[in-house]
Amino acid sequence: MNKEILTAALNYASHGISVIAVGKNKIPLTPWKEFMLRVAAPEEIKKWFTDFPDAQLGIVTGKISGITVVDIEFGGDPSFLPQNTSIIKTGGGGWHYYYSYEAGVQNSARIRPLVDIRGEGGYVVAPPSVSDKGPYSIISGKTCIKFPSHLFGLKTSPVASQGANTASSYDYPGYGTGQRNDA
Repeated sequence: MNKEILTAALNYASHGISVIAVGKNKIPLTPWKEFMLRVAAPEEIKKWFTDFPDAQLGIVTGKISGITVVDIEFGGDPSFLPQNTSIIKTGGGGWHYYYSYEAGVQNSARIRPLVDIRGEGGYVVAPPSVSDKGPYSIISGKTCIKFPSHLFGLKTSPVASQGANTASSYDYPGYGTGQRNDA
């Protein structure tokens, strides 16, 4: 068992981040979809890393962990992204840019050349993991900033991104029949 990875997994979980055990090939070692809805108990995490001594660490993205990740593969250009957030160098030579959770953002592949988004329904491999391609390391440990949805042409409502519906239906002007998409 890799005690450094187990310690990191328990630390993440203690801060409300949902973790899973993945192989060096980045594939989950156990069924993981339930961890989109709950954070594993310390006993579960310890069992995974005992049962699978070579297990690496995965973080479930989306609402459960409060993060949305932009995954830039090797050869991709991250210069369009805000740099003042948490940045991880991946084992394959790319980057993971961590942002705060954005409601409504799902996993999206090739949203730009060599760029994927890991949102609701996804996961990423996290430091101090070492995949078949190499180690994951922290480049910038800054606090996650707001997800830059405008850079991807994604529209999210201010109400949804606040997490609670505080607006009344009277706050919206309404539109005539056939005009909804014009507003």
